[in-house]
Amino acid sequence: MNSRATPEGKPVEKVLENSALLHRLLRIVMNETSLERQLQQALDELLKVSWLSLLPKGGVFLVEEPDKSLRLVVEKNLGPQIIAMCAQVRSGHCLCGRAAQTATVQHASSVDHRHENCFDGMEAHGHYNVPIIADGNVIGVLVLYLSDGHKRDEVEIEFLVSFSEILALLITAKDREHSVGVAQEKLREAHSETNSLMATIREHTLFSQTDRDGMITDVNDAFCQASGYSREELLATKHNLLKSGIHPPEFWKSFWSTILAGQAWRGEICDRRKDGNLFWVDTIVMPICGLYGSIERFLSIRFDITERKQTEAKLSRIGRILDDSSNELYVMDAETLKYTLVNRGARENLGYSADEVCDMTPVDIIPEFARDKLVAKIGPLVRREIDKLTFETVHQRKDGSVYPAEVNLQYAAGEQPPIFVAIVQDITERKANDAHIHQIAFYDSLTGLANRPLTLDRLRQTLARGERASINVWLLFLDLDRFKEINDTCGHAVGDKVLIEIAHRFQSILRKSETLARIGGDEFVIIIENVSDAQVVDLIERLNSCLSSPVIVEGKTHNLAASIGVAQYPKDSSLSEELLQLADIAMYEAKSTATHYRFYDASMKSAIARSRDIAERLALALTEDRLALHYQPFIDLETGQLLGAEALLRWNDPDWGNVGPFEFIPVAEKRGMMSDIGEWVIGRACRQLKQWQDAGYNRLGHLAVNVAASQLETDTILHHIDSSMERHETPQGALQIEITESSMMADPGRAAEILRNIKDRGLSIAIDDFGTGYSSLAYLKGFATDKLKIDMSFVRDLLEDSNTHAIVSATIAMAHNLGLVVLAEGVETQEQAVRLHELNCDQAQGYLFGRAIPSDEFATTWLKKSPM
Repeated sequence: MNSRATPEGKPVEKVLENSALLHRLLRIVMNETSLERQLQQALDELLKVSWLSLLPKGGVFLVEEPDKSLRLVVEKNLGPQIIAMCAQVRSGHCLCGRAAQTATVQHASSVDHRHENCFDGMEAHGHYNVPIIADGNVIGVLVLYLSDGHKRDEVEIEFLVSFSEILALLITAKDREHSVGVAQEKLREAHSETNSLMATIREHTLFSQTDRDGMITDVNDAFCQASGYSREELLATKHNLLKSGIHPPEFWKSFWSTILAGQAWRGEICDRRKDGNLFWVDTIVMPICGLYGSIERFLSIRFDITERKQTEAKLSRIGRILDDSSNELYVMDAETLKYTLVNRGARENLGYSADEVCDMTPVDIIPEFARDKLVAKIGPLVRREIDKLTFETVHQRKDGSVYPAEVNLQYAAGEQPPIFVAIVQDITERKANDAHIHQIAFYDSLTGLANRPLTLDRLRQTLARGERASINVWLLFLDLDRFKEINDTCGHAVGDKVLIEIAHRFQSILRKSETLARIGGDEFVIIIENVSDAQVVDLIERLNSCLSSPVIVEGKTHNLAASIGVAQYPKDSSLSEELLQLADIAMYEAKSTATHYRFYDASMKSAIARSRDIAERLALALTEDRLALHYQPFIDLETGQLLGAEALLRWNDPDWGNVGPFEFIPVAEKRGMMSDIGEWVIGRACRQLKQWQDAGYNRLGHLAVNVAASQLETDTILHHIDSSMERHETPQGALQIEITESSMMADPGRAAEILRNIKDRGLSIAIDDFGTGYSSLAYLKGFATDKLKIDMSFVRDLLEDSNTHAIVSATIAMAHNLGLVVLAEGVETQEQAVRLHELNCDQAQGYLFGRAIPSDEFATTWLKKSPM
């Protein structure tokens, strides 16, 4: 079975949800209940379709005669103010009135001048207003609510227009039922008044009479109205005047042979009106014989079934769409688990015919499943513990080949008999992309060595193993001396070749169990375990020895040496990041020694002392409110318009002056201060939004604040957000939370829960510094994220490095496929901005547009006063 997104980028659950919705709509149509009840049920079902990204609220209006005003007949979660305000809307008024007046879909991404019906405190939102059209006339309007800022989506609109057509069928079907009721009442009256049956038939059905040759001799008013011809135009005219040309000659041959044999004929005929439009009739033609038994004339009674045929055509079209979908669709009997329907996309991928596959069960195409295992897998669905089951597996084709598949399975208990519906996607390409992204995320693209994130992960694992086995672990930090001169004099291309050669030399003298990594430009790290001090010194000497011979690139000789710092677990530290920091400190000390290597010792404590002083002064600055927020704009690359700003923390110490965040934030994280700092930042950001509003400035699109990993460990951040937004009356959607990839990966399940709760409060989520951590888009799709921010290190090398360019391009494309907005950080040149725009990057932030500046300066530079 298969799912996720099609090659055209369709969301993974779309076909599944559309199919299930169709089943439920058919049940609504068949349900004998009031129109209002049917419309309410249909609206409820529509609002459950997750891929549309609708807010769970909306309504249906019907057109009232004679003034064409709109009456609200059903609604969902609109609230008393909106219900009272919108109970009756005149034509052309507000978005719904405009949709009815123009017979076009009206979209708004936010509350704008077209919202005549609004009130103070109304929640920010967008709209789709879809006219409901029957026979060319607007008979109602479907009103749906969107998140503030939701852009117009033609795929969504196409689906909603199709849905409105089904609503039109519901409404007109009820009108027909009413007409039939009227006819039945008149028929009873005719009986009570002893009128003839023929008079009633003539009034309420399409009646015609022809002679033996098909010449029309009599018609009733209903026939004239349906055909568009007057009685005078029809009489003494051949009945084939109405022929549509739809039916083949064989159809008419069978028709005439039946009635000329003296038998009644019953069937469906497509006729053509005088105006050229087609209409369908359910027809009974009865031969009438004369005194001597020969046929003298034909009586025809017809019932207009045009709308039913249109409904059947729409349902048939939906069926063809499902069958033609590149996603694999499976329907199976809930008891036997045999497939009852498998679409063409699935059959072609598996290599089975329709007859073959409908004798099969999932056990036949999923090698890992025996029947008992499959039953256990789907048990939670049957017991209603979950609504949908999503899992990855492997499908086996008829020829024995296999492919990875993502399965989205739902249980339709209300069907008779109950069924399972599965939408499956062949994820071969996605798996290949994930492997490629994994390679990019965890390995240095130049040397193929482990990069910094993978190195820290392996170091943590090695330290854990060292603790269990009570063995030592050594970390060597190597920096190539004078390498910068090669880049400056010979260029980066030559420098890259030198680095590749050095990596090969280092790798050649290490054991397989020892990790060699490149964590920076000319910085390498080696992890070794369970060796003596003397063995470490021996390794250092061998490393220096392999650098003793010059590196020759493009005919030029380059002589290099390395400064090496060494830190040991458990003697120096038991923390991976700190051990790396201590080895780095020792490496800088080694640069001033003759041996070019140093083991870390307590005399190198100055950096740690600085860290302690920073922590003490930072705590005091937080208590005395000496921190500040500066604001850096981010821009729409398409329009150049301001979209929002990022709030960046700044600290000016009375004695030290400005202390950079890259120095004090790591200290705060290690000392457990980020929760208090984070609370201050969120509160100050909300207060600033209120101050700008009170000063008369237009609302800023989004104000982004950074959240540390430790803030995702408890629900405290949710209380901080709630209290700050309530205290400062912060509008929903005004704040955006930025979180780094690595912050989410410490406890992904907990982080996902916290982020979902943040999202439920109306805040958007951005992934900061993407590319410096795990860089797994496939993993990130499980989080409630809205935006992805590409780290400035990729933007810096975008124009010079083809690998970086490829990474950025692929990241933007795949992020868009997941529905994420993409922002590039650190944009400093016009050339970078142009290239990012060409790659379809949505937004940008950096010195090209503006540095982070204090609030007053930001307001006067970027914000506009609201008109009085």
